[in-house]
Amino acid sequence: MKSGKKRTTSFSPFAPICCVILLSVLATRLIPPGVFERVQVSGRAVIVPGSFHPATAKSLSFFSVFLAIPYGFIGTANLIFLILLVGGAIEVYNRTGAIAAGLHALTRKTGKTARVFLLFFIFCLLLVLGGFFGWVQAAIPFVPLVVPLVLSLGFDPLVAAAVVILGLLVGFCAGPSNLYTVGVAQQVAGLPLFSGFGLRLLIFGVFGLLSFFFILRQIKKDAGSDNVETRGGAADAAVPLSVEPEGKCASRLILAVIFLTFGLVTRGMLYLDWGPAEIAAAFTASGIVAGILRRFSTAEIAACFTEGAKNALTGAMIVGTAGGVQWVLEKGCIIDPIIYYLSGFLSGLPPLAAAVGVSVIVALVGGLIPSGSGKAVVLAPIMIPLADMIGLTRQTTILAYQFGDGLANLVWFTYGTLLIFLDYAKTPLSRWYRFVLPLLLILTAVAVLFLWIAVKINYGPA
Repeated sequence: MKSGKKRTTSFSPFAPICCVILLSVLATRLIPPGVFERVQVSGRAVIVPGSFHPATAKSLSFFSVFLAIPYGFIGTANLIFLILLVGGAIEVYNRTGAIAAGLHALTRKTGKTARVFLLFFIFCLLLVLGGFFGWVQAAIPFVPLVVPLVLSLGFDPLVAAAVVILGLLVGFCAGPSNLYTVGVAQQVAGLPLFSGFGLRLLIFGVFGLLSFFFILRQIKKDAGSDNVETRGGAADAAVPLSVEPEGKCASRLILAVIFLTFGLVTRGMLYLDWGPAEIAAAFTASGIVAGILRRFSTAEIAACFTEGAKNALTGAMIVGTAGGVQWVLEKGCIIDPIIYYLSGFLSGLPPLAAAVGVSVIVALVGGLIPSGSGKAVVLAPIMIPLADMIGLTRQTTILAYQFGDGLANLVWFTYGTLLIFLDYAKTPLSRWYRFVLPLLLILTAVAVLFLWIAVKINYGPA
């Protein structure tokens, strides 16, 4: 006899990544391998235009589908360890109760009516980090604190995911001084660093306002809905605001340690060339100090780190698995041929169509090369000469590159950071797509409008 219960299924973020790995292995058997010659420019390997030639690459077997996963973990090991150790430190922070005490004091002073203004402040902070500093992966340590904060203000898990993803990724897309896209591409194109700032700043403001409007739209929609889907498992991550803070002096010291850590990490990344190892070390040290201030034993601190790393393990595995796609494409020598054939479609197009074509090509390549700076180094030397022949200014070409790279990041599931953010907020990829696709269409239309303006004004310096 069949049970009356309806079986619930969940969609794993690993499934689409593994499918892309399988398709990539199959592609290595269909696409002839080839490479561009590269030269070192300011420490980066830059493609020499017109140097594409066939190459010899070892054929990848079906076993490579499974081999790609451990090699993906090896290639992204520094980021994986960062996620695990930061997860451990965040668990210590939460166990001390200091964050709950701080949130309790904040909401008591501002009241629940000010929660939208607090949400807007958090969104703007992330927008600036993504747009002016180019932080996405570098902002991962901030996210495990931001998501519980948004949930604690009474918002839906999807809203928490949207604040983080749209704040960082839309900011990254339209950033006026994004070093990893604008800075690298302008360097390759021979343009003054961060030139054309004015138009980009306008785009940054428009994209940011449109994105926050969609977040407000979702909040209004949630207010009139009792759908169970709007409360995922992420609700458990919310910091309780109804409890009275305990040990005020210790809580204040711990909060000071947390803020000092974020300040130190920010300074380290901006001025001291800190990487994942230094960031992880700073959070590990602050987690231990926070535990000592709350008079935890060494066993309790170790247990917190273990539990926190366990909670962050899914996100770390997503990054490692996504790294397998890159390993397959590089091993099969098919990234350069794909770029070579795609770039051929731009020849003979009118300027506006060519600008849109650059965005489309960059968006497609985004599934193969998740790194914004990596795409800039690979694509700019090819796109810039083509744009010169078509009559498109170099500044417009770089703007088109920005749009293609940034907007694709909102949906490309091979971009492991997107799935990490969704995992922190316990928001399914399918629900995220239903929310973001209408916004993506609007942002794409606005991007085409700005490209048309750039073409009309000969956006420069050229």
